[in-house]
Amino acid sequence: MIISETSMIGVVITSVVALVISVALTRRFCDPASRLHVLDHPNERSLHSHPTPRSGGVAIFVALSVATGLWGLGAGATSWLYGLGAGSGLVAALSFQDDRKGLPVSVRLPGHLVVAALLVIGGLSLPGFSLPGLAWYWPDWLGILLSLLFLVWMINLYNFMDGMDGFAAGMAVIGFGTFALLGYLAGNPDFVALNLMIVAAVAGFLWFNFPPARIFMGDTGSSLLGL
Repeated sequence: MIISETSMIGVVITSVVALVISVALTRRFCDPASRLHVLDHPNERSLHSHPTPRSGGVAIFVALSVATGLWGLGAGATSWLYGLGAGSGLVAALSFQDDRKGLPVSVRLPGHLVVAALLVIGGLSLPGFSLPGLAWYWPDWLGILLSLLFLVWMINLYNFMDGMDGFAAGMAVIGFGTFALLGYLAGNPDFVALNLMIVAAVAGFLWFNFPPARIFMGDTGSSLLGL
């Protein structure tokens, strides 16, 4: 299946929008005068030695929200995109509060389960597992359970990469860029658009996150990308 020229123009426009917004907001959040200049003070586990703002994830989230909103208006949003949007908003809100003041696991974990449920309700669940020559399909209830556990795990797993200059963002650009290519080969414009918008939003942040990092993405960005 070939993606139409009109769809590809839309992909390019929304990706450029995501990049511009991300660069502008990330630069602003690096400024101590910004209200969102939330500092990450180094501790015994930190790899940085000076207080560094960790609100870059807010820039990524806003850039993605605007860009995906434009894509939805132009191409028409599918049900899974609504679920992903709602889940992304909730995980970003929870994570930003965790970046600012810290949230206990008893609050974060139930919140992550609700986020995962929103995606599953939107139609994103694992119906089975397949490889060339191997296919394993399971009952719906098991697919839902495994999907919830997988999503909660990924939200938290990606968190471990933040704090290493350029690492989490660099992995995102490479990984989601690969997804975009696979979506293009499969002829799925929604999948291509979403992944390229993520690449663009993260690339705008990465410009300020190269070693020595001027800003981190914090839980807001890493949890969002994990989702």
